[in-house]
Amino acid sequence: MRRKIHEGIQAVLQEQPACASQKGLEYCDRLFALERDYTKLTLEERRVKRLEQSKAVTDAFFAWASNTPALPKSALGRALHYALEQRPLLETFYLDGRLEISNNMAERSIKQFVIGRKNWLFSCSPKGAETSAVIYSIIERAKENHLKPYEYLKYILENMPNTTPERYHILLPWSKEILCCCKLKGQPDSMAGDNDESCAPASGAGLNDSAER
Repeated sequence: MRRKIHEGIQAVLQEQPACASQKGLEYCDRLFALERDYTKLTLEERRVKRLEQSKAVTDAFFAWASNTPALPKSALGRALHYALEQRPLLETFYLDGRLEISNNMAERSIKQFVIGRKNWLFSCSPKGAETSAVIYSIIERAKENHLKPYEYLKYILENMPNTTPERYHILLPWSKEILCCCKLKGQPDSMAGDNDESCAPASGAGLNDSAER
């Protein structure tokens, strides 16, 4: 949303230094400034602070967007239309303190995949492309949880065949078993690692019932 507002400013900057888009950018920057203030809060505290402080800024922004005249095909007009159409999605981050206000993290995660997109022309089939996307998702999730991607893939490929579906949670990147064998040195534990699995090897833990017997 902020990017589209900024494009509206760039479109008329030389002719109108104090253009209408500037007001929208100020609302966006205020929201990001508040997010920086919430950095050291717990997830629940961040959710509460957003409702107490950020929500008022968001409401003011959408009130401005609803009452600002702009030609439909102008840069500002397109930005305003996008904001009003996407309002429910743009306000999703109020639902949970774990959600980020920006999609920058997601864009950084897919950057390598986008750089190599010409290679994906050789997936040969939709199923092959889907498989490629699944593998990249697993790798990027491992990176976000400070794991060694190769070691993580090796671990789940070796242990998943002998793990029952109800025990798949021990193969998730924030599992304590995974952190014990695949975590990068010097990295903190994932914030989501709240299960009570031990650091014992997976053999004997999570095997199917017939194997246990």
